[in-house]
Amino acid sequence: MPQVFNRSQINSSFIASSLKKGPLKKSSLKKCSLISNRTAKQKGMTFIEVLIALVIMVTGILGAVAMQATAKQGSFDAMQRSLASSLAQDIIERMRGNNRNTLALYAASSPYGAGVIT
Repeated sequence: MPQVFNRSQINSSFIASSLKKGPLKKSSLKKCSLISNRTAKQKGMTFIEVLIALVIMVTGILGAVAMQATAKQGSFDAMQRSLASSLAQDIIERMRGNNRNTLALYAASSPYGAGVIT
């Protein structure tokens, strides 16, 4: 497992390793101070990072909402097709269940029919 150091341990270990090599040079101290300054400046996210994250999140949410609306519309269309199929089946069953003699009497009493069913 890698060893975890905090900032003060890193700076002190860097200074200690520099002391072993010889007297401190300005470049060593400068490098040490740059490390601590860089970490001290970066405490949070920048405004641009937050805006980009927001745009990505909003795009994802809008995509999910659009997908939900499409699924709901598809479900409604399927329900209507199922109802139309059921009603058509009912009409077909009623037409098959009609008696030929009853239909002939109905046709004979109609002003448009001749009373003959072929």
